[in-house]
Amino acid sequence: MIPIQLESSWPAGARMGFLEARGLPALASHPALEARRTALEQDLRARHAGQDRQALRESPAMRAYAAHYRTFGQTCHLLGQLDSVALKGRPIPSRLCAVTALFMVELDHGLLAAGHDLDQLAGPLGMAASRAGEQYTGFGGRPVTLPAGDLILRHGRGILSSVLQGPDQDTPVREGTRNVLYTFYAPPGLPAGLLEAGLAGLGELLRRFAPEAGLESRVLPGS
Repeated sequence: MIPIQLESSWPAGARMGFLEARGLPALASHPALEARRTALEQDLRARHAGQDRQALRESPAMRAYAAHYRTFGQTCHLLGQLDSVALKGRPIPSRLCAVTALFMVELDHGLLAAGHDLDQLAGPLGMAASRAGEQYTGFGGRPVTLPAGDLILRHGRGILSSVLQGPDQDTPVREGTRNVLYTFYAPPGLPAGLLEAGLAGLGELLRRFAPEAGLESRVLPGS
């Protein structure tokens, strides 16, 4: 796995999960993944039947993310995505299989995650807390300026992602991507075992359309 370092600014109690997937096929869809996607939509609607957005907000995982976002006067965007699928009945977006699988794990486990083209990364990676004024170009070309204290992941060419602003513009999973680094942010207070369950769940989904892919996962800091 690509080397990953914990910088001294990384806050106590926060963790990250990583899954490195090598040899993924460039598939826009796959019957086995599509069947699981449809089943997950139904499961999420049954799981949250009779609830409202406030009830979604009160789940243990969402509370952990909300506490981090609230420090900066923001709302966790994952809440809106879960609301859209579970309460409003909209479908889980189906894009490249390597991206669809990530969306599914985010919604199923309530985890905030990102995917990066592994071949575009300049290691080692660094887990850190942001410094006030740090900048990068977010997905879609958005200029991003960070406050002090957000959780970030960086590589040799700058910031790859942050909790508040998401992934960068330069390393997303595209049609030609074959090797992917999936990353999961776990702020303090995230329920024990959830990060590991999300990594295992993602691995299972990747196996549905890429049974021969090489998968390796890691959680930092370890227990």
